[in-house]
Amino acid sequence: MANPASHTESLKPVIDPIVLIELTNLKASGQLVELAAHPQIGMKPEWILDLAQSEHPWVRLSLASNPAIANFPEAAAKLSGDKELAIRATLARNPSVASHPEIIEELSTDKHFEVREDLAQNPGVASYPDALVRLSKDRSKTVRRSLVKFLAKSPQAVRSIVNATNEDPDVRFWLSSERRISGALASCPDALALIAQDEDPRIRMAIARNDALASCPDTIKQLAGDSVPIVRCFIADTPTTGKYPEIVEKLSQDENSLVRQSLASNPAKSHRLPLS
Repeated sequence: MANPASHTESLKPVIDPIVLIELTNLKASGQLVELAAHPQIGMKPEWILDLAQSEHPWVRLSLASNPAIANFPEAAAKLSGDKELAIRATLARNPSVASHPEIIEELSTDKHFEVREDLAQNPGVASYPDALVRLSKDRSKTVRRSLVKFLAKSPQAVRSIVNATNEDPDVRFWLSSERRISGALASCPDALALIAQDEDPRIRMAIARNDALASCPDTIKQLAGDSVPIVRCFIADTPTTGKYPEIVEKLSQDENSLVRQSLASNPAKSHRLPLS
């Protein structure tokens, strides 16, 4: 029998059946690991399923990280229920697994938060509102934080998360203060307006300093009339506010001197205002 390792170095999308039989029957795990990890693996589904049930964890781990796993839903489903945490977590990180919503659903309810955290960082999950909602309500704060940090980068994802977090101020705060997703927030004026009405003042404070407000004068005006002075201070100090004379004028007459001082220190205000 030829050296199996030499075959794995030059695997083609359609592999010689004789080579496959030799490789899948191997007891040594090294060559099987290489086979399972090959990005152009072209095998019958039942052979891939054999790899997904291999006695060697490293073989299953390699298969879980293989982008080609998307072509083998039965094997992917087997890996999503694997007894090893590391294998399920690796599958959760694999962007190609997003082509199978039933597997996304199973991983999003995994008993270990590490798996759900990795899934919350998988860009493919952003296309599944149900999964976004489930993860945004996850019992683990780490999972919820990862979701905002990595997936709230599209208007669809932002809306799903905002609409699902009525009972979780932490997620709304992270969403409001995460500057890397300000572009997605700016594309959702309805979500911005909802956040600006939040009953938690720290969330309104955070959104008042978010660059996403640049194209939403109605929300800026709303925050300029906020009942909490520190929120009005933050909006008065935001450069974007200076582009709207009507809002500047309103803040210049605020009853709170700290708000007026914040506005006076704003370099973008349209004209110089007294501090009285």
